[in-house]
Amino acid sequence: MRSRMDIKGLRDRLGASQEELADELHVDVRTIRRWESGSVNPSPMAIAHLQQLRARQQDERKGEANGHGDTSAHEQRESDEMHSLLPRRRMPVL
Repeated sequence: MRSRMDIKGLRDRLGASQEELADELHVDVRTIRRWESGSVNPSPMAIAHLQQLRARQQDERKGEANGHGDTSAHEQRESDEMHSLLPRRRMPVL
């Protein structure tokens, strides 16, 4: 079973509404609601875009703190959760 990603938490940290995040990701706002409720997982492409948004937000925060500080445990866990949602690639049988 795949773990649930904290889309709402990420959206809150970005300071974005559901509508704004939907526009940024080029999805319908209902899709954001489904992701936040956990009824649907984001696609691999959406996860990659969410990771980019999260990284940009972290870079901005680090810039505000003059480059000091490492990734928090919560942010690392969220990153791990995003990676766990990506489909596993099978190695070809030779």
